[in-house]
Amino acid sequence: MHDFKEGKTTLPYLYMYEALIEEDKKLLISYFGKELNEDEIAWIKYKMDTTKALEKAVFKAKKLGNEALRAIKNLDIEGLEGVVKQMIEREF
Repeated sequence: MHDFKEGKTTLPYLYMYEALIEEDKKLLISYFGKELNEDEIAWIKYKMDTTKALEKAVFKAKKLGNEALRAIKNLDIEGLEGVVKQMIEREF
């Protein structure tokens, strides 16, 4: 929620926005970059869940992380592989 409140657009919010009906898109935009109350936070969490936006974003991140691991496989960059693996295995 902090990213959204701070006016930062993240992949989960983009996926959620794409899946919403027009009325809900307008409501989501009205929440962007503002201090949210409990009902607004609950609405965003509910929509995030029902649209599977977070799941889609995690899947995409893991896919890109695995592509990165394959790309750096033959490079001798100490620690980089570990950083990518930590990002892929991170729990949300």
